[in-house]
Amino acid sequence: MNRRELIKNLGLAGLVGGLSLKGFAGVKDKKPFLRFIHMTDVHLFSERNAPEGLAMAFRHMRDHYPDAEFIINSGDVIMDALEEDKTATRKQWDLWHEVSEKENTFPLYNCIGNHDVWGGGPVHDEMYGKQWAVKALKIPERHYSFDHKNWRFVVLDSTRINGNGEWYTALLDQQQFDWLAETLSNTPKTMNVMLVSHIPIITATSYFVGESDSEKKGSWHFPHSWMHGDARRIVSLLEEFPQVKGALSGHMHQVDRVDYKGVSYLCNGAVSGGWWHGPNNGFANGYAVVDLSETGEIITRYIPFM
Repeated sequence: MNRRELIKNLGLAGLVGGLSLKGFAGVKDKKPFLRFIHMTDVHLFSERNAPEGLAMAFRHMRDHYPDAEFIINSGDVIMDALEEDKTATRKQWDLWHEVSEKENTFPLYNCIGNHDVWGGGPVHDEMYGKQWAVKALKIPERHYSFDHKNWRFVVLDSTRINGNGEWYTALLDQQQFDWLAETLSNTPKTMNVMLVSHIPIITATSYFVGESDSEKKGSWHFPHSWMHGDARRIVSLLEEFPQVKGALSGHMHQVDRVDYKGVSYLCNGAVSGGWWHGPNNGFANGYAVVDLSETGEIITRYIPFM
């Protein structure tokens, strides 16, 4: 999420910790069918001890959850490429490779976040926009899917240029929406599906950021950069596919779970907490451990590591 937008222009309001419609308790008496780690919003750069913090996170995952089968990293890997030149952007990506290759021991599946998009260079540069992030994150395309056991993970690209020709808003372009519909259509009914996006498709956290309750008198008001502007369209599509059980996201640096029409929408905090300034809205630097059952149940725990 855009820290300037939150801190400079709006400020932060508190979020009550008990927003979840279901608890975050783990299953201790039985081994989960599939366990993985969800990390998001690392916002890595050379300042504020961020490299040391990321190394600590990877070591914490390894020491406490060695049975996790992989990591899903849902974007904003580096502090910012939207407004940085090529040299500054390259330094951030080099730092990511240095720390992750040294400290991470799990298979890693990445998703593009808004701050991973290079918007600070000339539009005619071949690396402008998403291409640099696709290469740096070592992903096949800006959106893709992979299967593990009887779960299909569908990784989306949330970030679009807005109506003013600027980065960013949260929408699926038509090509990606059609690809999502086709991917779900081609998924066996016996297979469960988990979506992954950087910006939440649905979240309650938007109501507790800045002045969303007072900017427009008598109304809640927040931009599509905080939650998918096409959420109604996506939810309508998902209603056709009951095998879709969950949707992971980050972006908001807060934790919630919203269960709506059979899908659990899980916003899972931030490794960077408040952009490496400590907690954000009371949510500490952390990551989520996600346990999945063979029949589609989802249990999550948010794990502070600092």
